[in-house]
Amino acid sequence: MQYKRDPFWIKLLVVVVVFVFVAIFAKFLFGAGKSESEPSSTVVIVPTESNIATLPDPVVATETPVPPTETPTPPTATPVPPTETPIPPSATPVPPPRYTYLSRLDWFNASQADGGLVSYNYAKDNYGAVYSNAIGGVLSDKTNFQSYRIDGKYERMTGTVTLNYDVRVQKSDEVFVWIYGDDILLYQSPMITAGCNVYPFELSLVGVKDVRVEIEGANMARLVDCVLYPDSSSETFSSAIRPSVPTQSEIYLKTLDWIDASNINDGFQIYDRAKDNFGKIYDYGFGGTDDGALHPKSFQSYALEGRFSRLTGTVVLNYDYRTQTNPDTFLRIYADGQLIYQSPMIKAGVDPDSFDLSIAGVNTLKIEIDGVNMIRLVNCTLRV
Repeated sequence: MQYKRDPFWIKLLVVVVVFVFVAIFAKFLFGAGKSESEPSSTVVIVPTESNIATLPDPVVATETPVPPTETPTPPTATPVPPTETPIPPSATPVPPPRYTYLSRLDWFNASQADGGLVSYNYAKDNYGAVYSNAIGGVLSDKTNFQSYRIDGKYERMTGTVTLNYDVRVQKSDEVFVWIYGDDILLYQSPMITAGCNVYPFELSLVGVKDVRVEIEGANMARLVDCVLYPDSSSETFSSAIRPSVPTQSEIYLKTLDWIDASNINDGFQIYDRAKDNFGKIYDYGFGGTDDGALHPKSFQSYALEGRFSRLTGTVVLNYDYRTQTNPDTFLRIYADGQLIYQSPMIKAGVDPDSFDLSIAGVNTLKIEIDGVNMIRLVNCTLRV
């Protein structure tokens, strides 16, 4: 009996044969250029329960970082010198400075082995002005001096004699400054005592070889801004910085610094709050200070320099002493040495006494309290 072929199997056989042929051709076509040294395709092993025990351990990277191949260039042993050369000084002599402080010259003779005078970079006079150069004495019980050789190099000297701010209440009558040129007296100051002015001077030094400065009253007098000039036409130098001038139309007297007082520290106590014998409260008040005397007079003096026209205030009895009957309790006001006001006797039962005074053109104002802590001067005001 003849076998009958199924057409479906024939078709399937043809497809398989074609597929095999295409696969062989493709492997030959694409695999012919692959090098033997190239790794084969990676076989991924999927872990299962049956083969997990046989999987190889993870490979740990053993690659060591490659060190940099570039080595920093070491600095050269010898620094490279700058290419710019400083310009040498001119052969022409430099002219002398416009002025020279006397204190910066070296002395060749003095009242003490280590010098007779002391130099200060800061000084303050009894009016509150500040200076950047000053000379003072060393010993208080003798005359202090220093001598300087100038050999005729300077034609002029200027300076100012002042009272040291820290001792502005001193009353000694033996405080002076003398200046000699070749043993000839060129200048003598006025007496330097409490309340004195500042005293500027100007001297000719033409042809002078040696200058000697003498100070009597070691820590009291100050010779400030003592300057030497190489020619007589040089502009006068001053380092003075003066206290600022009030610009308000009226100020409390307490805001001014005093130039003289009854006590080395001050003559008055200033109170932020004062109460009179009737219980009225005031913003501030002055009271006297006790110096140990039976009936001391406390005072303070102020430099007004003609800047104000009116002075107002009120004199009251201190509340804490409202039963006092001492008859010697007064307040007095002086303008340039002239009495311009005296209060009533300030004792128990007295009413407050207000005043309004003209002080136009007055340079020095002095207020005096007789009766230490009994009197209060309240709301004392200066008006322009």
